[in-house]
Amino acid sequence: MASTTVDRPWNRGGLSRTNTLTDGSANEEDLLGVDRPFSFSYRIHGFTDSVQSGLLEAIFGRWYFLDNGDETTSIDWRYILVPIDDAAREAVETELIPRYRSRLDTALERVRALVEGAGRDR
Repeated sequence: MASTTVDRPWNRGGLSRTNTLTDGSANEEDLLGVDRPFSFSYRIHGFTDSVQSGLLEAIFGRWYFLDNGDETTSIDWRYILVPIDDAAREAVETELIPRYRSRLDTALERVRALVEGAGRDR
């Protein structure tokens, strides 16, 4: 993400923002709920890039955080890609998911490193 329209804490359900990506495309993101410190959920929609806008209605995601009791945190990130119609479903499964899985795995590893690093600083 290159920028976002958020100018206040992003910490409660009902908030919305527009995200601009490094390629110039954008999307809308709604924070659906926050159950601090255990989880948060969101919806991404309104894609402006040609690939996602032609295939996806929305992406729903949820992050779960579990204190392991040994100064580590387990993170589980679940997401659902909602195709715009049945014809788009196959392309989402065969093209989009493999294309973005690596990006999502990289993002998760960055968050894990931040969370685990914060735990060691205590």
